[in-house]
Amino acid sequence: MAETGITPAEAIDLVVTNVLSDPITLVLVLLGALLVGGASAALGYLSLGATVEQLGSLLPSGRPPGPQERE
Repeated sequence: MAETGITPAEAIDLVVTNVLSDPITLVLVLLGALLVGGASAALGYLSLGATVEQLGSLLPSGRPPGPQERE
């Protein structure tokens, strides 16, 4: 931002002013945030599930292995 001579506070003010003044831009920004947030939440959910499954397989189950599990 040093090349343009705009401080970060001025840049944030310009972005907020433009987003709030144009309804189409506001909808696009919210839709983009929803898509990125949804994808991040889905990936986090899957990663957490895989981690719990891996940790669960490391813990003893408390029962002896069955005939098919001994191999």
